[in-house]
Amino acid sequence: MNGTDIASIVASYGIVFGKLREDIPLFGSPERTEYRVAFEDTEARPYIFEEVAEARLAKKRAIARTLSALSVADPSLPIAPYVRSATGEHVLEVDGRHVQVVPYIEGVALDRECYLGDDWRGVAAAEFLIAMRRASASLRPDETGPIPRPFLLREYVAELVGKIRRNEPVLLEEIGPVLSYLDSDFFPREHTIPTAFCHGDYHPVNVIWSEHGVAGVIDWEFAGMKAGLYDAANMVGCLGMEDPDALKGGMALSFLRMLRESDVFSGDDWNGFPDLLLATRFAWLSEWLRFKERGLIELEVEYMNLILENRDFLTRIWNIA
Repeated sequence: MNGTDIASIVASYGIVFGKLREDIPLFGSPERTEYRVAFEDTEARPYIFEEVAEARLAKKRAIARTLSALSVADPSLPIAPYVRSATGEHVLEVDGRHVQVVPYIEGVALDRECYLGDDWRGVAAAEFLIAMRRASASLRPDETGPIPRPFLLREYVAELVGKIRRNEPVLLEEIGPVLSYLDSDFFPREHTIPTAFCHGDYHPVNVIWSEHGVAGVIDWEFAGMKAGLYDAANMVGCLGMEDPDALKGGMALSFLRMLRESDVFSGDDWNGFPDLLLATRFAWLSEWLRFKERGLIELEVEYMNLILENRDFLTRIWNIA
C-alpha cells in the first residue's frame, strides 16, 4: 500500500497525511497485523497505519474500547488510544480491508546488555501497573478487554499439556515436576486469588522506555481479567529468563518493592506469587512450541525447574513471605 492509498484512508480519521516514515522502528509483534507502516501528518506527528485480519476484529475493537476508557479514567497514563474516525469508530472497513490508526510512541531503545540492573526501570514499571490498576477500577465489564471472564492458568495449562502429551512426550516428562507441584499446590487454589484488569503481556520489550521512565506500553492483545499480580509475575519471570541472576537484581527488586509498598495490591494479591510466576511461564513455553524454537524450549524447561527448586529462596529475597 502506497502513501496515496494511506493518505485517502487516514483522511477519514481527520489526519492530513504528510509522508511515510519507513525509517523509524516499529515495536511490538508484527504477526498481529496483516500490514503496518509508520507515517507522519503534515505537522510531523507520527502514527502507525495498520491493516487487521477479519479474524482479529473483535479483539482489536475490544482493545480500542479498553484503551480509550483507561485514557479517560487517567489521561496521564502512558498509553496510546487508537485514533477515532470522524464517525467515532476505531476500525474502518475500506475496500474490503479493515484498518486502524495508532499514535506512534517515540522512545529510547532498551539496552539489553545492562537494563536488568536498572533500579529506576523497576520503579517506573511498577508505577505504570499501580496507575493502571487505579484507572481500571472504573472500567465497565464490556471495557475489560477481549477476555470475557477471568483467565485461569490451570485451564490454559491443561489445554497446552494435552497438546504436549500428543506431540512432545519427552517434553512432558521434563516438565513433570513443575506440573506435579502446580497441580497439587497452586492450581487448586488459583480461583481464590483476587482478579483485576491486566495488560496480559507486560514485559520489558512491550514497554516503550523514555530516558528515565515509561513512555508507553504496547501489545494489549492479551488484556483482560486475570490474577491481580499476573502482570507483575510475567514481568519478573521475563527478567529471569534473560538471566536467572536478574531475579535478585536491581530491576526486579525495585519493581516488587514498589508494588508491595503501594496501596493497590493487598496481601491476598501476593498469595502464591512465585507459583503464579511459574505458571505464567507456560504461556511462553507455548510460544516457543508454536515457533518451533527448540533452543528456547530447552531453556524454558530448565528455567521452570530452576524457579521450582528455588521457590523458598525467591520468596525470601522478594520479601513476600
